[in-house]
Amino acid sequence: MADARRVVGALRRRMMRTVRSWSGDARRARPDVRWSVSPPSGRDGVEWWTAEARRVTAAVAVGIPAAPASALADVAVVCVTNRPAQADHVCDTVLAQIGVERLRVVIVLNDAVGDGSVFERRLGGLDLTVVHIAPPVSLGACLNAGWEVAQRRYVAKIDDDDVYGPRYLADAVRVLSWSPAAVVGKHTYLARLHASSTTILRFPGHEWRPTGFVAGGTIVADTARTRSARFGDSTTGEDTAFLAAVERDGGLVLATSALDFVQTRHGANTWQVSDRSFTGASVTVGADELSPLVAAGMAPPDGAAI
Repeated sequence: MADARRVVGALRRRMMRTVRSWSGDARRARPDVRWSVSPPSGRDGVEWWTAEARRVTAAVAVGIPAAPASALADVAVVCVTNRPAQADHVCDTVLAQIGVERLRVVIVLNDAVGDGSVFERRLGGLDLTVVHIAPPVSLGACLNAGWEVAQRRYVAKIDDDDVYGPRYLADAVRVLSWSPAAVVGKHTYLARLHASSTTILRFPGHEWRPTGFVAGGTIVADTARTRSARFGDSTTGEDTAFLAAVERDGGLVLATSALDFVQTRHGANTWQVSDRSFTGASVTVGADELSPLVAAGMAPPDGAAI
């Protein structure tokens, strides 16, 4: 028994060194801090910013093996929505994902209408489950219900109005399958403020490192490692409660790159906070809308695979 504990301990220490090396590689690979703070000037500037970000991520990703086929076939996404107008956007996000096989999709409808016809029509060829939970039920309770239905090892929470690149799921599972992380997500990430037509980078400098925080819309979990962790029974702060529960159980939360995700901020967001508060730990990228580039999955520079 003691020998087994020593072996497990040695493996864990080795994997933690790997995670720390990713963080160091990210810092060394970043050619200039301006890659994340320099306001783009027109479309050329936007493409330069995105190419630089992908170059950094490509440098960090060297040495991380591709996810095994078994992992890429064991993935589910859970989306809770009470906005029928966002149904097509959610479907577009799911159908755009590449590199994952037999994806299970769980849609939790938390509105009085409960009309899942758009999802059934557009996602009917996938392993789809539509769950109706009439209000008033908290967002956290809806997420927990979706998590139970997912029944896959790797489960991603996606928000109904955020933008995800086509490699988003496959890349997250890739990191989970070859790291000790229980959860991966974005600590540094892009956000679009629609009221001011501004794109910002929130929390710059928190990529490829262990962290206690990732944006709720970017949570991708290895359920074999998150154990009994569940979302809080609330409509705000439910994600924070989940991450805290993961860490209490000894799980590692790992922040990956800022790529392939844009959070949208508008008047209908569940979490309402002033733009001044929201932009407190951010830098302005510019007035350019990066979401179409993210959604289109802009090709990495020089053919680098990310």
